[in-house]
Amino acid sequence: MRVSRRPGLAAALLAGLAGCGDSGEVSDLSYATIRKAADAGDQASFQRWFRDVRGQRVAWRGRVVEVAKEHGDDFVEITMLVVDLDSGMGGTTDGDARFPVSAALADEMVPGREVAFTGRIEDYEWTADGPVVRLDAQRVE
Repeated sequence: MRVSRRPGLAAALLAGLAGCGDSGEVSDLSYATIRKAADAGDQASFQRWFRDVRGQRVAWRGRVVEVAKEHGDDFVEITMLVVDLDSGMGGTTDGDARFPVSAALADEMVPGREVAFTGRIEDYEWTADGPVVRLDAQRVE
């Protein structure tokens, strides 16, 4: 590995790494708010609304629905945790959020287990039951 001798580049890289950790203010955005926005209109209006939500850091709790394997870039296997966030509020028991976890953490996760997590909202997938939020999880307990 070659190390850059340019101090500006090193500082920029360190600043970028600092943003990857468990830092930043946590939004008070709830999944219930996301669900209400999805139920209030069509997919196009929800997509416009979601632009303001993307990138927010949230701290949510839910129950594990599934530990799934997916293939990422170059067919690298990724372990995804799928979490139900709204069954306690009268919603379905389907997954409402999904995010990658380490294989070691996935071994501890079983359907029905309560889990708390903090992460940044990246995107969503529209399903028959509404939006499934994709996160970059920074802390999972």
